[in-house]
Amino acid sequence: MEDDGFKLCPFCKEKIRKEAVKCRFCGEWLEEASRPKIEPDQKREDSIPTALIESGLTSTTPTAKESEASKSKAAQVEPTKDFRSNRPIKGNPFIPLILIVLWISWFALPQAIEQVGVGSIPNLIYFTFLHCICVISILVLLLLGRWLWVARQNFHPSPLSSQVLKRPPVQKIIIITIIALFLISGFFTFKKIHLAWEQRTASDRQELQAGGINLDAYKNWEFTKKGTKIANGTNGLSPQLKKRMREVFTMQLKGLLGSEPSLTVDLNGDEHDMLVLSFNGIMNPTIAETLPDALQKADADFWNRMRFLDFKALILAGTNQSESITQAQFFQWSRGYETFVSNMTSTYGETGNQNNIFESKQGNITPDIQLKMRQGLVTMLQGSMKAIYGSFEVKLEGANDEILVFSCKDINANNFNDFIKPFQQDKTGNFFNAMRAMDFSELVLAGETFRTSIPRVEFVQWCRDYDKYLSEFHKIAEQMSDAMKREPTAP
Repeated sequence: MEDDGFKLCPFCKEKIRKEAVKCRFCGEWLEEASRPKIEPDQKREDSIPTALIESGLTSTTPTAKESEASKSKAAQVEPTKDFRSNRPIKGNPFIPLILIVLWISWFALPQAIEQVGVGSIPNLIYFTFLHCICVISILVLLLLGRWLWVARQNFHPSPLSSQVLKRPPVQKIIIITIIALFLISGFFTFKKIHLAWEQRTASDRQELQAGGINLDAYKNWEFTKKGTKIANGTNGLSPQLKKRMREVFTMQLKGLLGSEPSLTVDLNGDEHDMLVLSFNGIMNPTIAETLPDALQKADADFWNRMRFLDFKALILAGTNQSESITQAQFFQWSRGYETFVSNMTSTYGETGNQNNIFESKQGNITPDIQLKMRQGLVTMLQGSMKAIYGSFEVKLEGANDEILVFSCKDINANNFNDFIKPFQQDKTGNFFNAMRAMDFSELVLAGETFRTSIPRVEFVQWCRDYDKYLSEFHKIAEQMSDAMKREPTAP
């Protein structure tokens, strides 16, 4: 493209004057005949500023003697070549830069992941750096760094079309092959990083299991999932919600019966609709006959809850035999079922235009409900944590049960942050949102000889989108209220 007395330099594609014989940008001679002799005493042309030559203020026409000399030397001077189209691969700084990244990702990063995992980014960066300064890594990185430095000094960026599309076919094939090799190397590097992460995860899992922690205690349980449907059309609560409620009820039983080492509580069935009470001793007919009354005395609404939550059976298992109490049987043992359902409905129901759970339309939970929720939460946590880690205990302290206490013999001054860190790193912040909504005043971590307190003013800072959380709480309560009104109460 030429206009207004300008043309494009064939080497660097910059705009220069038509009469110019040497490019003022890249320094290349445009006509071989104009190139001066390469002799020490021939410096006339080089002493003339390029700008003066292009502006026409001085003549660049060679003398007859110079023309004759240049012709005689023409065969000795190698023809000028396009430095961009013939630049060797080693002159491109992107290649060593990519190789450096691949080396760190393939060699140093996987080893760092195997050592410290991915839980702490600063630790991961630190250990990656340590593996970068081992002997073999230093040698490789020095060679690649030297290549990068030299290539960067001689590199002249230009459009992709002039770098690749205008190269000879053989060089195009080489470039495509190199790109393909980089992509393949990147794929295997990713696979190696993923393998290192899996190995580290497996190692952490083995360590936790060796310490008595059961990570699969609640695998695939409904309460661990998100987006549970609440209403079931015109038939009250949905099956998914009742399954979740059965699981929570079971965890509360685990907490209530946790002091009995010879008794364990669990769920069976794909829908978790069979409650199992297992005894470490012998099961006999006397226990099977007296247990229903004992459960009724411990909780007057025990059989009402079993019925409301659609349990299909209660299984009493011992070392020698098991007894099954069917749904039809415990339906007969439930007392005041209609009143029980009515009371639950009124809890989620409304007085006038106001839901009974909250102080106002968009306000906080009422103090009475907060107390019940704190007590229910702790019972559930006690049961759930017992199943995961046997020596972990959860309890309430304070005049109004407003202090939540996590107690474990392994907690001490050096590791108490490890116990609270998973809750802090939870992006939803739901644990601390719940503590704030239930009006807990303090969180305590206690060990055999250690005790530390996290006051409310501190843990509320770890909440995430609390207003959104409370708004969602209001929404769920309204849905529960509508569903409970349609829940059947007939025998």
